[in-house]
Amino acid sequence: MRESCPCGEPRPYMKCCKRFISGKQHAPTAKALMQSRYSAYVKQQREYLINTMAGRVAEEMGHTLDFDPT
Repeated sequence: MRESCPCGEPRPYMKCCKRFISGKQHAPTAKALMQSRYSAYVKQQREYLINTMAGRVAEEMGHTLDFDPT
């Protein structure tokens, strides 16, 4: 069974957000970017999240980005 995409689109992860997170393609719209960032958070893809943050925010958040919900 194919893994569904965490972003909520009715496509498999491999054909949805993974192509952006892997760097094979750039998200073509703001919506696609935000969906891919959510998927990256769910998949704990820290590097993608940092790379898609604005410059100063990335510097400030990059060191403290934590996936532990507690």
